[in-house]
Amino acid sequence: MGRAFVLAVGLALALVNPAVNPSAHAQGVEQGLSGACAMTAGTQAIDAMNASQLRDLDARMRASDESCLDQVNFLEQRVLVSLKLGDLTSALVWAEKRVMLDPDSPSALMDYAWVARLSDQGELARGILVQLVDRPDLPPSLRDQVVTWLDKPSGAGLRLLAGRTVFGLMAGFETNLNNGPTSADIALTFPTGDYIFELDRSELARSGGVLSAYGQWTGQLARGLTPVGDLRVSAQARAPLVGGNAFATQVAEVNLGVYPGALGADHEDIPQRLWAQVSQYGYGGTSLMSALSAGSTWNIRHSRELGVLLSCASQPGLWVEARRYNEKKSSDGNIVGANYIFGCAAGDYRYQAEVFAAKDMASQIRLGGDTTRLGLGLSVQSGGATGQGSGGKVGAAHAWVAYGRLERARDDQGYSDLLDFGSPRQVNTIMLGGQISGPIDSDAKRRWVVRAEKRLQKSNIDIFDNESTTIGLGLEFWLD
Repeated sequence: MGRAFVLAVGLALALVNPAVNPSAHAQGVEQGLSGACAMTAGTQAIDAMNASQLRDLDARMRASDESCLDQVNFLEQRVLVSLKLGDLTSALVWAEKRVMLDPDSPSALMDYAWVARLSDQGELARGILVQLVDRPDLPPSLRDQVVTWLDKPSGAGLRLLAGRTVFGLMAGFETNLNNGPTSADIALTFPTGDYIFELDRSELARSGGVLSAYGQWTGQLARGLTPVGDLRVSAQARAPLVGGNAFATQVAEVNLGVYPGALGADHEDIPQRLWAQVSQYGYGGTSLMSALSAGSTWNIRHSRELGVLLSCASQPGLWVEARRYNEKKSSDGNIVGANYIFGCAAGDYRYQAEVFAAKDMASQIRLGGDTTRLGLGLSVQSGGATGQGSGGKVGAAHAWVAYGRLERARDDQGYSDLLDFGSPRQVNTIMLGGQISGPIDSDAKRRWVVRAEKRLQKSNIDIFDNESTTIGLGLEFWLD
């Protein structure tokens, strides 16, 4: 297959999965450079670089420009790096120099036409393609691509690139399916003294088996070869084996993000993601609540040599959310929050800490009034395991993650005069959990998953005390 086809098609696919770039092209770049022109990065390595690393490589290549303009593979790498940096103007210049070095090369002309299409130079691209399509030495695979490009003269428009799909099935056991209180009775505080009332058995914690299913699809929005946003759609359903449909839960979310820096603003050193999300929650077979949220996150990278390369990033964020309940309107609220995440990667291990604060403001008269929430989360993982639907990255032999979370919520007003003499409700929650997974087949796209979680909630009002333990065993399927 021609080198130009690899560059054009491989780069587009690399936006979603860098591993799809054919190794033959990467080897051709690395082996074709020598002496002062030798760059250590091949196509796959360049695909995995962040903006800072790309700029460093670009600077090293600029220092070699004068002595390397007669080397084909050097010019091809200049095109690739410029495209990854979103600098279409420079990419077009380097593609033109490549053609000038070897004007009869079909691959050079294909690269030039490809970059011209991305740069909205439709007439230039079409002129090159018209000449190419009639050449007898053009390989059939490249001829098919030329015909396709002639039918679609511009490659710079906004498009959605298919991403990764993961879905899983899990069977397990939970000790508190209905989020029932720990205590079997409740103390009511009257002026004349406390009165203890026994709760009905139906209100107490129910344990039993549970089946769950979840799935997530992620895609990337791109303009040309430049990622400008992402789209994530996820859903999960949980069906207890006791209590019928009364304790069943469902969650569906759609999250859209855009990158202002890729849309023209110069924020490459501190990339920003603006996002909006729509969520729907169900409980007991009925729609419980809808939520609309939006926010912004910033990603600040730090790297330091400490025996091994320690790559760290800070991620501050702000968000707002509106929650609306279908029946219990008194629970409606508007939330304003901020969080700060600091994470580091060293070798195959990743460490993360998060702090957050949020204010849940009642939109109607609500027991307890507004609520202030504070939280701290810690996690460590190995092998690429990540959050929801996360047996581990495809290709990882085994993956594991351990996490802990501490949250504190406090109402601004008394919850009820009959509960703790009208004191504001305070709720402290501790959550500890872990997950381990491993491959079932050679490419690790089917994985077994084991999860466990312990949750303990304590309050000054004993009816809000509860705890639960969850264990589960399941299968995950990853699709590219």
